[in-house]
Amino acid sequence: MRNVSVFGFFLLGLVLFFGLSLAQLDGVGTPRIAAHDQGFTRVVLDAPTKPKFSVSIRGKTFEMLISPAKAVAGNADSDTPELASWQLENLGNGVKLTLRTTFDLSSVQGWKAFTLDPTGDQPNRIVIDLGAKLGVVAANQPVASVVKPTTSKPKTPSKPKLTVVLDAGHGGIDPGMSKYVTEKIVTLSLALKVRAILENNGVNVVMTRTGDYAWQGKSCDKRCDLDARANMGSSDRNAFVSIHVNSADARAQGISTYLFGQSADAETLAQAERENGGGSTGKALTRAARNLAQDLINDQLAQLNVKFSKKLANLVQSNLLSTTGAVNQGVRQAEFWVIKKPRIPSILIETGFGTHPVEGKNLGTNWYQQKIALGIARGVLSFLGN
Repeated sequence: MRNVSVFGFFLLGLVLFFGLSLAQLDGVGTPRIAAHDQGFTRVVLDAPTKPKFSVSIRGKTFEMLISPAKAVAGNADSDTPELASWQLENLGNGVKLTLRTTFDLSSVQGWKAFTLDPTGDQPNRIVIDLGAKLGVVAANQPVASVVKPTTSKPKTPSKPKLTVVLDAGHGGIDPGMSKYVTEKIVTLSLALKVRAILENNGVNVVMTRTGDYAWQGKSCDKRCDLDARANMGSSDRNAFVSIHVNSADARAQGISTYLFGQSADAETLAQAERENGGGSTGKALTRAARNLAQDLINDQLAQLNVKFSKKLANLVQSNLLSTTGAVNQGVRQAEFWVIKKPRIPSILIETGFGTHPVEGKNLGTNWYQQKIALGIARGVLSFLGN
């Protein structure tokens, strides 16, 4: 009865938060950045309505305040000649975009900013050009009305802080897959990036590991390690997300997201065996997990949570495809031991194939990892109702 009561409070919390506005996720989009051969870098942000903005310049720092607006907070480095990095953060009822340039800005040259109206399938957009020889276009030109920056916070009731468990797959003496990248390195880097975005949006994050380690002691085998991770998905937390890198022949590519259940095909079953430790250990854990999945069919509480896991998986998968443009390998069920306890919504993400000559190399880059992290974070935030 105690477990049912705890789960009931969890469901009530989800109902309340799903009803909240998702304006933040429908607000200003993640910057799209491209270097032009005319000697400038263009930064484009999508917006749901015609935006208003103001600009301030300090040395190599370009700041734009957009109001009223919301955004999914984030930051990333840039490898264009004019732009070193960008950062998006929420400020009161507005959004602050900070661009760090590679050259000194001034009041007479170096940037221009303007808006574009919707055309075809393109929404409202803010366009910022950065280049040492560009002339300034004042922020109060007709296409963009200037508003005074605001630091006042909206007077809305505070929400309870939600908690997400992030599991960086493998680690320590267990490297996971290895080809163009090593899985344990990529999964930790991705988990840390997702943590930063979620924490910037008010979510508490618990990590199963924050360094290159895995098994919880010298006498702890793979099952012990996976059990320790799975047990961190306790009923007082709101979601469990395990991050992995896939492997197959060189032709396979794309992203897939899994919830716990019985594999529908031999390929998925084989993938579960690999992620459950491989070899005889992986086969044994997968057989045990398959039996557990069958037992859970008659557990109404578990089946209800499977539905929430599927909702989380679908939201994360769709956002990952949106941010990365990767091939869609779909939402599936498999006997992954680390998500075998459906006490809270739990998913496992295969973020791409480290064995693909293009996707595998991309997985080792900061810019592509940031896209993946943003996709995961957006899906989780949408599920939590943030």
